[in-house]
Amino acid sequence: MFLTAFLIPHCAKAETNTQPSKHPLHTRLSNFQELEQKKKDKHLRQTKSIFRTKFTETEISQWYENFQKQCPTGRITPEEFEEIYTRFFPEADAKSYARHVFRSFDTNDDGTLDFKEYIIALHMTSTGKTTRKLEWAFSLFDVDKNGYISKTEVKEICQAIFKLIPPEEQKKLPEDENTPEKRANKLWAFFDKKDNERLAEGEFIKGVIENETAMRLIHYEPLKH
Repeated sequence: MFLTAFLIPHCAKAETNTQPSKHPLHTRLSNFQELEQKKKDKHLRQTKSIFRTKFTETEISQWYENFQKQCPTGRITPEEFEEIYTRFFPEADAKSYARHVFRSFDTNDDGTLDFKEYIIALHMTSTGKTTRKLEWAFSLFDVDKNGYISKTEVKEICQAIFKLIPPEEQKKLPEDENTPEKRANKLWAFFDKKDNERLAEGEFIKGVIENETAMRLIHYEPLKH
């Protein structure tokens, strides 16, 4: 608001003055705009280099513009992310699951999501390749980010998933998966691991691909009415 008040009179002067303004504010603003454009172009180039065959330059540019409009700071906070998930699951408690999803997207662990992390998340979760989606699913279950999944972590994510399921749907679940603990036990059994053993990414992907039930258990799928 204050910046606009300063700029208006200088813009008016520019119409009657053939010489470019030398006012320090103009110089600083011009430098700022040039820097912001360079940052934007660099960000788009870096992002585009990740997905050379997936998204077009135009698509990424449009997403970037929308991202900046929705997130003027250029970053999404955990609280904002939780609000987004809450809107998708109005009848459930989505905060716990949202925190885990946010953590899996926050690749540099700075507590926010920037545009590059946002577009990587979009790519990982929307691509048609099952293995790509399962790579992201592994990062979701790998709560401590040590490159392995433990049964304790499976239980933690299953608890978060269970909170997404409306109470009425919970009543219709099979007997062997109608609690978070049962769901976790059933899922862990597909990997042929002891309770104190760890699961590597390749083992996780292979186990899920080979079992349709495991594929269903790693996320929430609303019951068909």
